[in-house]
Amino acid sequence: MKNKHVKRKKEVIRSYVWATICLGTLLCAALGIMYCMLGSDMQFSPVTGGLLWLVIVIILLTAIFVWKSWYRNAYKKCTEEYEKEIEMLKSNRAFTVYLLFLIILGIGFGFGWFFGHHRPTQEILNAEPTKIYPLYPNTTYVKYREVELLDGTVRRLISSSRGTRGTNLIIPPGGSIPVLPEGVTAIDIDNAGISPYEFLNLK
Repeated sequence: MKNKHVKRKKEVIRSYVWATICLGTLLCAALGIMYCMLGSDMQFSPVTGGLLWLVIVIILLTAIFVWKSWYRNAYKKCTEEYEKEIEMLKSNRAFTVYLLFLIILGIGFGFGWFFGHHRPTQEILNAEPTKIYPLYPNTTYVKYREVELLDGTVRRLISSSRGTRGTNLIIPPGGSIPVLPEGVTAIDIDNAGISPYEFLNLK
């Protein structure tokens, strides 16, 4: 009898784990496609964009079906079978602190990625989304901003850059103003880029 109960508990947790993996994979796939369409520098034709939105809808509908028919039941059975174990974890202060630490760490990584990489990159890419910007060695595309100094003069500084590895802005030792590495050529992104329609004489 005990062996049957242990076997049942293993089957329940196995079903719950697979349901979680399936549901998580579907949601990540939908979010990944949406990010490629809305949050990256990739450009899609209207037909391709429409097909991708259709794929997203199909994936989300499948995720809803998995949640209703599989995940919800698996979660309910898992909580029933492991009720004592779950109560022990809830009453364990060390586990609660560890869980909060992981949540804070995940939020910190998310904010660091968004404000440190994604947001500056999007400022560059939003300059002219209908153009193509080829990447060259030791060359980077930059966006300038004007800063008024204390003496009233206006200085033109680089606010963001996008290029190959090793060509982005750095802060020199003892300095506070980001500059490009030595030997890197800067191209003003507002005056650069290739329009595919003009290049192919489609206009």
